[in-house]
Amino acid sequence: MVPHEGRLNGLQFGAPLETARFLGRPSRVRWLPDGYLEMLYAGAGLEIGFKAGKFENMVIMMDRHVAEPDVPFEFARVNVRLANGLTCALSRESNREIIDNYFGRAARMDVEVDETILFYDLPGVAMEFEMHPRTATLTRMNLFPSAEES
Repeated sequence: MVPHEGRLNGLQFGAPLETARFLGRPSRVRWLPDGYLEMLYAGAGLEIGFKAGKFENMVIMMDRHVAEPDVPFEFARVNVRLANGLTCALSRESNREIIDNYFGRAARMDVEVDETILFYDLPGVAMEFEMHPRTATLTRMNLFPSAEES
């Protein structure tokens, strides 16, 4: 995954739906209001979304804390290529210190009872890291085009 380019392997934000074929058959497909399509790849801990047929967001699930109880998940361990060309591995063992070391301090932080969300603004891409409330480890990562790019 290359977050600063809004890209998951060959799938880039704004790409047409057919570009996601390389991911195989999704575990679940959901059509939501306003023509939004959500595709879950439970075996990869991945959910991707399309709006008006264009790739709009990705969610990488890393812990059962965020999983849906009726879906058998394999939780993601993801290699992320950083803007400086280095690669980091993120998993449910990743904590705030690891994320800060790779991405710097969060632009914003939202502390709630059930999670803490770290917000990062990359050029054209918004990235969120959701942290477990008790263990302070990574449970989920969300990426989508930033407001000025969507």
